[in-house]
Amino acid sequence: MFQGEGLSKSAIGEILGDNRPFALETLDLFTREHRLHNVPIVPALRQYLFSFRLPGESQKIDRILIKFAEIYVEQNPDYGSADQAHTVAYSCIMVNTLLHNPNVKDKPSLEKYIEMNEDLLATGSITVEQLTEVFQSVSVTQFKIPDEVAATGKGSVDDILLHAEREGWLFNKAVILF
Repeated sequence: MFQGEGLSKSAIGEILGDNRPFALETLDLFTREHRLHNVPIVPALRQYLFSFRLPGESQKIDRILIKFAEIYVEQNPDYGSADQAHTVAYSCIMVNTLLHNPNVKDKPSLEKYIEMNEDLLATGSITVEQLTEVFQSVSVTQFKIPDEVAATGKGSVDDILLHAEREGWLFNKAVILF
């Protein structure tokens, strides 16, 4: 699944975001496959998110970002806490949407973005420097969603396996999930 060859990036994201025991174990193992040692958090998040497509549901996104933050801090113990890494990761997703979604008409400036995060600044969850780094990085280079072959229908086993004949193990596990 980490290699992603022949698998739907959307379906991988749906599985990783699920809260059932198999999916939680899969999320942990999948995230641990990423080598994030000595990689700044924004490029590490880009690398991580390129291996699947985030699901649309906020609880699933949060579950995935919590695991990313946990593993990121394990691999980069000098970074700080997993809560801080989670805050930065979630902020990346938020500002990416605000800056690059064509439906958002009022694009925030750096100052507005910092103002939007006042509560996080007040609690010490994030610093102005981190927010500035996130904003500048994401404003220059948007988080791109991986390309993939169009899937057949949301939630079907065919969505998970673009080449089912090569992915028997995941097929068996996917049937358990769906």
